[in-house]
Amino acid sequence: MNYKTSTEFTKRERIGDVYTDTAADYSLPDYCTDVRRILFTKADVLPSGKFETGESVEFSGIVSYTVVYVDAENQIGEASFSSDYDFAVKCDAQTFCASTAKTSVSGYSLKLLGPRKISAKAALVSKVELAKKETVEVSGDAFEKEEHPEVKMSCVGIQSMALSEVADREYAEQLLHIDGVAADEVSVVYTDSECRVDSCEVSDGELSMKGEILVRALVNRAEDAMFVTEGRLKFDESIPSGMLTNGMVLSPNVNISSQKCTLSPDENGVSVVVNLIAEFSAMGVENQKISVITDAYMKSQESENSFDSFRYSELADFVKDRFEHVDTVTKEELDAEGIREAICLDASVKLESAEIEGDAVKMTGQIKYSGILSGVDENAKIFYHPFKHTSQFEQNVNINCQNNGGLKADIDLTVGGFKASVDSSGLRLCSNISAAVTVSEEKELSRLVKSTLVPDTEISANMAKIVVYYPEDGESLFDIAKKFHTTVEKVAMDNSISVKTALSDGEPTVSGVKKLLILN
Repeated sequence: MNYKTSTEFTKRERIGDVYTDTAADYSLPDYCTDVRRILFTKADVLPSGKFETGESVEFSGIVSYTVVYVDAENQIGEASFSSDYDFAVKCDAQTFCASTAKTSVSGYSLKLLGPRKISAKAALVSKVELAKKETVEVSGDAFEKEEHPEVKMSCVGIQSMALSEVADREYAEQLLHIDGVAADEVSVVYTDSECRVDSCEVSDGELSMKGEILVRALVNRAEDAMFVTEGRLKFDESIPSGMLTNGMVLSPNVNISSQKCTLSPDENGVSVVVNLIAEFSAMGVENQKISVITDAYMKSQESENSFDSFRYSELADFVKDRFEHVDTVTKEELDAEGIREAICLDASVKLESAEIEGDAVKMTGQIKYSGILSGVDENAKIFYHPFKHTSQFEQNVNINCQNNGGLKADIDLTVGGFKASVDSSGLRLCSNISAAVTVSEEKELSRLVKSTLVPDTEISANMAKIVVYYPEDGESLFDIAKKFHTTVEKVAMDNSISVKTALSDGEPTVSGVKKLLILN
């Protein structure tokens, strides 16, 4: 009989949320005038790396803060600065394989401590996952004899993960050309980007990713209101796939580690050029199939068995969905007169609840929009006004499995394509929310840990040669064969019952069979 008493597998383990705080103070350079009013703020996480030791994995990076403001001379200014963060997660060097962390800003505050000093605080949350080696094994002298025991096995799928390598790529693109102006008449106040991956697949040891990077630049031009210009950078990259294999469920990641817009003057005007560095990587998830011995017996001798509960998580489904969110803010809610234009510069999404109901995941959450409103006052002067708005959303994502009480959904939400416009009724906001839903099922089974022979319990050679047996409800062929110290194959053959093998996934039952002949 072909089986292994020891099986090693790789297990995906979610550590859970790890919380970190970071803070920084920043003073404006001497050539800048005092801050009169803050128009827009943002905090972004830029992971820088990880260091794996024998006892822990240390993650680190920076939080990049951006402040757009009006100064004492009624000019638009921008300040950028950062603070460091790091945290560690304990691990076992004997079982550790790989690690990944997705860190985001859960909340932040930026305050003026004086006309030229800014204080920043940020609270971070990190979703950490580990790949760990584990082993299931069975011991006992029943497995040490020359005569092999009869065994019952279950084939299970254990959720496992693997990571690709990380590769940097540099891009440069002209976003806009403004005719008839000099470089000192234009400035880029703020630059932001978002990524969309259209395809991701593994082939011949390489990970192929295709998509685009949307870049936004907030441009300030003398005597005109600020405006946003956009550019789309197509990418088609191949990087080493690492431990990823074809057939895995892939979660791609494109992280913009550096971005900057510069002005390039020429004889006809000035161009706005973006330069950025993107990091490409991916995580793969699959069910690793292993066979677990759940019971055993000797045909020639009695044995005593010990069992324990084997718990594991199985990938049930992975679904991607995208939906549009639209909301409006009335002019009364804006509390600003004379508004003509709106620029949405940031949107963040937060999941508040997720429940699996039937064959769908019901999500609720909120989107926070922020940006700058502009208008013309009674003196024909351009003025700016900050806006922030929070919207609630509900969305159902269909899944290809039914909830039997053991399903859990892990949801990754991202928001992009956000825009704002002003009409007669007020401010209209819209965005696209992408949801990646991983559905796992928590399972357990009773597995054999040890099988020990009982001394002086050889099966009598003068046992009845023929026994008529009436099966009990739910009894399997293995249970019956064990009771009479024969084999599943022989019971099936003697009774003309079709059965693949006792090693197949699931237990061959005798449902509907009223009696069996046991021939020894």
